[in-house]
Amino acid sequence: MTNGTETATTTSSGQGARRIDPARARAARAAGTAVDLPVGAAFTVAERAGELVESGRSSVRTELTRFGDQLRTELDQAEHRGGTIRRDAIERAQETRTGLERNFGDRREGLELTMRESWTKAAQATRGAQAAARRGRGAAEERARQAAGRVTSLV
Repeated sequence: MTNGTETATTTSSGQGARRIDPARARAARAAGTAVDLPVGAAFTVAERAGELVESGRSSVRTELTRFGDQLRTELDQAEHRGGTIRRDAIERAQETRTGLERNFGDRREGLELTMRESWTKAAQATRGAQAAARRGRGAAEERARQAAGRVTSLV
């Protein structure tokens, strides 16, 4: 039996194997934490109240109030700390994303410039080769006319 954090896979021999899905495992742990915190706090309060009653203190109400205040303070501190950590993590992620976008943008611009320069050089080389071919063709045609003139004069 699984708690939804495993996915079934089949090996080549036909035997089923279990592979843990990390996203589901994290979600299960987070859900477990969300349940465990209030349950643990309730049991802690119950145990502390039991200790106070067993110890025979007459000011159980005062002690329970003090303990409740202490618990609220610690929970508020934990909530504040969690919010601070979350905000810091978001800020770091945004800074990383901005840096990566900037880096890739610079690289892209550099590649685009290189490509434009390469296309320009290739176009210039093509035009030069075409001009040379035209000049070469004209010279070849001139030599062919001269040869034809010599052949005609010999005949």
